[in-house]
Amino acid sequence: LEGGYRNLESSLGMRPRKNIIVTIHDPKIFDRRFAGLFRFPAAGFYGGTIHIRGDTAVTDRLVRVLYHELVHAAFDAELPNTALPAWFNEGIAEWFEASATGQYKLSERQKQALASRAREGQLLSLSELSGTNLAYLGPNAAGVAYLESYGFINYLVRERGEPRLRDLCRQLIRTGDLLDSLRRIYRSDLQKLEDGYMTALRATPR
Repeated sequence: LEGGYRNLESSLGMRPRKNIIVTIHDPKIFDRRFAGLFRFPAAGFYGGTIHIRGDTAVTDRLVRVLYHELVHAAFDAELPNTALPAWFNEGIAEWFEASATGQYKLSERQKQALASRAREGQLLSLSELSGTNLAYLGPNAAGVAYLESYGFINYLVRERGEPRLRDLCRQLIRTGDLLDSLRRIYRSDLQKLEDGYMTALRATPR
């Protein structure tokens, strides 16, 4: 977590001053207490404090979950009165989570899964992923939605560079306006950026 906190600033320009409380639960207790909150298996969540389904060792999976939830906690600390769209909140968290274990791009399997669905028109639009969370989705739909959100953030980093993503987060924290921040940092609106993402997915070699 301390490493993740340092990486928040270097990767995303966030350094929340508010104390972040983290509770690591025994897996059986976590499942018993929180199973009803989601329609899919969850390894952790943020709800004012971070709750993690624990393990007997600090595994890569545990670190990834900690990094993921740390992003949600950081956004809440920096923008306590701003409801961020799920595609952004989860996409950034997924991207930061992947960086915890040195994964800075989508795997071939992930790329092909997204490309196939994009060609068949089976991906949701970002506007459809703009609610405050994805907890209402079933397991399969949630998996695709998380991957699509992560893929979009990964696309922005690949096309425009990681510093732009950091600038976007900093601008968002200053203004609280995501759409305006996107226009200022990427010199484009969300729809055009999304169109570019979908075009790139459909052009992915089979």
